Amino acid sequence: MVLPLLDLGMSVWPVKLTTIVWRFGTMGLFASAVGAPLLVLFLIYALAYSVGDRKVVIGCGVVAGIFALMLLVGTGSFTLDALQMKSRVPVARLSQFYTASAQATIKLSLQGFAALILTVSIIRTIRDPKLASAKPERNPSANLVVGRSIGARTIERADQSGAARALADGSAGQTRGSDE
Repeated sequence: MVLPLLDLGMSVWPVKLTTIVWRFGTMGLFASAVGAPLLVLFLIYALAYSVGDRKVVIGCGVVAGIFALMLLVGTGSFTLDALQMKSRVPVARLSQFYTASAQATIKLSLQGFAALILTVSIIRTIRDPKLASAKPERNPSANLVVGRSIGARTIERADQSGAARALADGSAGQTRGSDE
C-alpha cells in the first residue's frame, strides 16, 4: 500500500508547486499510482470488519477519507492545470494530450468517488453492533497454547475385553493385544 505512494514521491521530488508542468505531471502520476493502495485499503477494511477490529476499521475510514479528499480536489486541480497546459502543447500532439488528460481525469474522479463510497461505508459500519461489541472479554493470555503432560505410564483400555490398549507414554496410536 505504501510502496506505490513512496515511488510516486521519489519520482516527483523536489516539490515545485508553482510550476504548472510539475503539478500536471504529478497529478497524472498520482492518478496511476493510487488505484492499488485504494484496493489494499478496501481489503484491510474487509478483513478488519470480519474479525471485528474497530480501531483498524476507524483507521481505514480516516485514510479513505483523506484519499477521497485528495482525489476529488485533485480532479478539479488537474482539469484546471490541463486547460492551462493546452497552450504549451504543439498542435501535432494536441490529440494525444486530450486523450491523456481525459484518461487521467476519469481515473482521478472514479477513484475519488470509490474512496468516497468506501469512506461512507466505513462510517456506517462503525455503528454496527457487531463491531461495537468486539471488545475482548477474556484474559489476553488465554490465546497462549499451554501444553499439559499426561502421566508417563497411563494405560487406557479401549474396550472391556482388553483387545486394544493405548499407551500414553509416547506410543499413542499403537495397539497391543490380539483382535477378537
